[in-house]
Amino acid sequence: MKSASKKTHKIIESLPNGEQISFPLAVVRGNRDGPTLGIIAGIHGGEFCGVEAALQIYSALDPKELQGEIRIVPVANLSGFMSCTMFCVPQDGKKLSTAFPGASTGSYTEKLASILHRELISKSDYVVEFRGGELVETMATYVSTQRIGDKAHDVKAEQFAKAFGARNLILLRERRETTASESANTSATYSGKLGLLAEAGGQGLREKIDVDFLKDGIFNVLAHLGMLKSRSLPADIEYRYLDSFVDVVSPVEGIFDWKVDVDEVVERGDVVGLVRDFSGATLAEITAPERGVILGIVTAPGVREGTTVIGIGRFM
Repeated sequence: MKSASKKTHKIIESLPNGEQISFPLAVVRGNRDGPTLGIIAGIHGGEFCGVEAALQIYSALDPKELQGEIRIVPVANLSGFMSCTMFCVPQDGKKLSTAFPGASTGSYTEKLASILHRELISKSDYVVEFRGGELVETMATYVSTQRIGDKAHDVKAEQFAKAFGARNLILLRERRETTASESANTSATYSGKLGLLAEAGGQGLREKIDVDFLKDGIFNVLAHLGMLKSRSLPADIEYRYLDSFVDVVSPVEGIFDWKVDVDEVVERGDVVGLVRDFSGATLAEITAPERGVILGIVTAPGVREGTTVIGIGRFM
């Protein structure tokens, strides 16, 4: 029989140029064999709800009640988190969010992704990636998983996603091939795991409702996987089935004003925002290209032509 344990430590690796890559890793081992669940948060420097939820999950876990193992990286982009650097890793200006599975001989961010993949994704059977709006974004709560065209996998992935307890459920359409620039959860999927993205929060806030969404979702998933027995699964949920995240961009440079709220359903052609010039005159109206749910809004007013200002989850 395994010995139950609960510990945290920091992964530290030195690079040839003298720089160091480091991030915290928490491991909770139950006293019975079972699957391994990996949780990764803090991909972008300003995604604070996921970090807080990961810390609270670790504090709440009792290894004696756990079957299997849970590996948690509460802050993947540690330098970005400590410096409040939005969207990228400060050392090289690249996005960790699309750097997986990484490369041991690549840039700083690619090496970081490679080590995270080795320490978390490759050692897990299931991977949940906590994301959220950056300091200038607000997001609806939702989960997303990648379909790959294999019926057995896709059924399990949908069940896994539903167990989290989110109303907005994105089942991403299968793709012909993978790339070298994937998110952590998608990289996990194409590595033979079940990967899930869970999104909540934004604007630099740690609202309890958003933190609880992520935290409760993990305990729901643990019950679904049979890793914890002392929790009931979510009640019946009227899911919104979505199949893609559609970026809506500004057609001109100017001052952006949104005319919708997150979690709102819009029809194709609905006005979702407008762009003004510096006299206050309207330059352009922005309309919804698809029927769907408003999942994200950029709250920074200054936008350039082609800048994404709204994200819509398209109905299946």
